[in-house]
Amino acid sequence: MSKPTYSDAEWRRLVKMQEEIAEARRQALIASQEAMAKVMRLERHEALLRSRAGDFIARDYKEIAELEELERREKEEFERLERERLEERPCRDRCFSICWGS
Repeated sequence: MSKPTYSDAEWRRLVKMQEEIAEARRQALIASQEAMAKVMRLERHEALLRSRAGDFIARDYKEIAELEELERREKEEFERLERERLEERPCRDRCFSICWGS
């Protein structure tokens, strides 16, 4: 059995195809590295946005809690003033009836 012989043209074609495959592989590797870098940037950006969203929620929660506390204090103050007004009314009524003979 004899070994197959290749012409110079066939050999050049073979070498050219190997070089094309190597270049395509190199380009694919570069593209995959760029894609991975983009994925990593997106993940960092997403984490930052999640953190900011958490900050917004925490700030909103704090503001709501402060408003609820303010409303509670205003309600207590209103109720206290209303009680005082009602407690003073019988005294005023008595004073009025004494002074005016009603």
